[in-house]
Amino acid sequence: MSSSKSEDEVPLMDFGDDRGEEKKLARTTIAIDGMTCGACTSAIEGGFTNVDGLESFTISLIMERAVAIHDVAKLSTERIVEIIEDRGFDATVVSSDIKGRSPRSGRGGASTSGLVATVIAVEGMTCASCSSSIEGAFRNVDGVQSIAVDLGTDRAVATHDPAKISAEKVAEIIEDRGFDVKVVRSEPAGGYGRRSVSDSTPHLATTTIAVEGMTCGACTAAIEGGFKGVAGIGSFMVSLATERAVAVHDPNVISTEKIAEIIDGRGFEAKVISTDLQGSGDRGAKEDTIIFKIFGMNSEEDAMRLENSFRTCEGVIDAVVTLPDGKAEIEYYPSKIGVRNLVDIAELLNMDALPTDREENSAQLESLAKTREIKQWQHAFWFSLYFAVPVFYRSAFKSLKHGSATMDVLVVLGTSAAFFFSIVAMFMSIMCSPHSKPSTVFDTSTMLITFISLGRYLENRAKGQTSKALSRLMSLAPSMATIYVDPEKAGLSMESGDSAGEERTIPTELIQVNDIVIVRPGDKIPADGTVVAGESYVDESMVTGEAMPILKRKGALLIGGTVNGAGRLDFRVTRAGRDTQLSQIVKLVQEAQTSRAPIQRMADILAGYFVPSVIALGLITFVGWMILSHLCISVIVFACPCALGLSTPTAVMVGTGVGAEQGILVKGGAALETATKITQVVLDKTGTITIGRMTVAVSKQAITTAAREHLGLGPAAEPKAYKVLVGNTKFLNESGIEVPEEAVNEPKGVRLAALSDELKPDAKYAVEALRRLGVKISMVTGDQEAPAQQVAKQVGIPLSMVHSSVSPDRKQEIIKSLQASGEIVAMVGDGINDSPALATADVGIAMSSGTDVAVEAADIVIMRPQSLLDIPAALHLAKTIFGRIKLNLLWACFYNILGLPFAMGFFLPLGLHLHPMAAGAAMAASSVSVVCSSLLLKLWRRPVWMTVDGMKAEEASGLDAPGGPGMGWRSRWGRWRAGRAGDGYAPLGMEEV
Repeated sequence: MSSSKSEDEVPLMDFGDDRGEEKKLARTTIAIDGMTCGACTSAIEGGFTNVDGLESFTISLIMERAVAIHDVAKLSTERIVEIIEDRGFDATVVSSDIKGRSPRSGRGGASTSGLVATVIAVEGMTCASCSSSIEGAFRNVDGVQSIAVDLGTDRAVATHDPAKISAEKVAEIIEDRGFDVKVVRSEPAGGYGRRSVSDSTPHLATTTIAVEGMTCGACTAAIEGGFKGVAGIGSFMVSLATERAVAVHDPNVISTEKIAEIIDGRGFEAKVISTDLQGSGDRGAKEDTIIFKIFGMNSEEDAMRLENSFRTCEGVIDAVVTLPDGKAEIEYYPSKIGVRNLVDIAELLNMDALPTDREENSAQLESLAKTREIKQWQHAFWFSLYFAVPVFYRSAFKSLKHGSATMDVLVVLGTSAAFFFSIVAMFMSIMCSPHSKPSTVFDTSTMLITFISLGRYLENRAKGQTSKALSRLMSLAPSMATIYVDPEKAGLSMESGDSAGEERTIPTELIQVNDIVIVRPGDKIPADGTVVAGESYVDESMVTGEAMPILKRKGALLIGGTVNGAGRLDFRVTRAGRDTQLSQIVKLVQEAQTSRAPIQRMADILAGYFVPSVIALGLITFVGWMILSHLCISVIVFACPCALGLSTPTAVMVGTGVGAEQGILVKGGAALETATKITQVVLDKTGTITIGRMTVAVSKQAITTAAREHLGLGPAAEPKAYKVLVGNTKFLNESGIEVPEEAVNEPKGVRLAALSDELKPDAKYAVEALRRLGVKISMVTGDQEAPAQQVAKQVGIPLSMVHSSVSPDRKQEIIKSLQASGEIVAMVGDGINDSPALATADVGIAMSSGTDVAVEAADIVIMRPQSLLDIPAALHLAKTIFGRIKLNLLWACFYNILGLPFAMGFFLPLGLHLHPMAAGAAMAASSVSVVCSSLLLKLWRRPVWMTVDGMKAEEASGLDAPGGPGMGWRSRWGRWRAGRAGDGYAPLGMEEV
């Protein structure tokens, strides 16, 4: 990236004033390569123990990502990466929620009294005394107001008066202290370290880094350990499965490049993928950042021309173009200028600009599919088979260098012990009489590496299958789209029936809000929008899980990633790029699969102690069986923390993917685990149990059997005997009815009809399904008591569990009171008024048709708002996933508990022992078996009794669901229906006037 990025920006140490700095938290995501088991994650986490500035650090073995929440003033992203790399893993910043750079002079604000801030790169600093030495050199220098030295970023920032002392002189003073220096840049001090003159609020960045080289949980722990105490880091999380790390950091303290450097220092290859601004409010009303890959830029002059062209555009806050990496980083207001406009600017200068989001998605898809790991371990398998090359030594050396123990350490110890034991045995046979045939196990080294490499190859093949659901989601959006060149003209032409104008085919990434997109039969819809012309059925199953195609007419909403049917549609884009519903779903699923369930932390802690314990057991075995010392090799090789570390994340990854395919989005492992403990579900009424649309509820006559709405006019109906029109005079006249003047002046009431909200088709079945799961059901609503109780009776909720006339604050209080009584509460809602209760509940469940606030506050999102049966299905899925996690952990523990005594020679007096080669094969099989066990979750289907058809069939046959709590449901249901026979929908009395 450009040298003008935040890696050069450090907090200033003012010699005159002591200015307190506000705490700035950032969320940084980092991809970590090299983790194989829970010991790896524990090793990384160990590096973050007692790190100043770190609020939280979460690491995911299966996603190969870490997310750090950190104070950017104390812990930088560079330091987080460095901590991970010091643990022996490759780390790359994937994203960070603030931009790692401040605007250049002229755009960020005016200078301060002619002072400039000069950034200087300093090489040779090794400790705090070095930075103190540099700062001390400027205490009595005229013209220097302040100096700040950041040991983590190897940068110094001097605020000085250029009329009294030049930047070169500042650098010379530092050089006289024995360091190599280079002036990076100078800029007006007033604009330094600030995004804009009007934006004084601290911003954080979420940086995502791709990390290569992780193999187990010890790898992730080693990387996380590299960020303990790093200034500027708010949080840091590593995912082994996706090979990503996420760091939340202050880019003014630690840059994204430094985060990647820290991971590199831990022995892993790190690459910064993206840095995202963390903010609030409407996305279109705030700034955004995009990075382009520039093609056709051949000189520094080209770079300057392009940079100046970007900067002069309205809506562009700042732009930095760098020639070495061929990239342009632009900060802009999406409400004023779009991505396609920026691409057009580059094309005017005979250059091509490609958004790097496409590269990131391709890299993410390849990472999820484990393509690189599969090739790597396939190659290692054949290479070690033929040449017995110790392919694990490099990673093991890095781990040991930083005091962490991973699975690779056990492999190296086992193979080395076998090899050197054989060497010693040969020399002993030669030097000692009689010269007997030595007992060597050279073949053990070769076969161990062969078996373990084969196991890693098979394991990554299986792990690649765990992320298929996320990969499919990421691949839904089309690569190209066809738009009208002039959307305003096209819109007017459609209204008048004229030709809509010239068309243009562009990459999907360049679609902007208010574009009119053409969707032809069979095309994928590239963005979210509203239909302006045409009619067609759209298949939304891949996004919402809705099986049947949905008819879309003018005014209907379209979801990006869905597939058009046989008709043609023109639609106006309302959300594009990272704002689309599909992008938000992908982000939600990624975060869910990156997060860690509480039960996983216990497994990772255990895995962290596992490797040292196994080495100790190996030494004990060696001492106990001195003559048969090769048994210690079996102990070291047999033990495998990988299975323990993979038990939870693989199950969470597969389970959340299965849920996403069926329209159930779970926001993380913690929500998943809590959902298994739910004892009471609280349902909102309007928009949750009911559709949220008024319909004719009851009447003394059959005039409403075919009601048809005419907005602003009146309804019409066709009873069996005659046709009835009800409405104002305009409606009746348009229908060909002459209205007598006396009827207008002296109206007479004939009938009274009641309107009420309509129940969702499966509402009563959803309530019964929740009851069968052993969950209590209650309802809260702002409606009056009478309609609330009527709805409760319709769906089978006890009247004692109905809370009516409830305000949003009161809903929250009800949730708290239930929790105080010992209940584990799930709240289901869809509106802004439900968001406090959703956030307070142990698990918040939001319907996707609800407000963004409600969806944001929830832990689980139901993508099919008309299907309440997805709520019990979500709880059933959570219990299934958690049951699989327990089974995986039980198998991993049982495997080691059963096998280690054999490896240690406990049964040797009976003639039973485990050969090292057999131990290696068994170790490799353990990880594969756990991953395959998690893959069985792909077979999950909701029970038949959790479907409308299934319950209707039971109702017809008089059978209960097997194992469902409460016998005689059929009879209870029948009695309830009999008691309700003849009742209307709403409790409004009807009488003739």
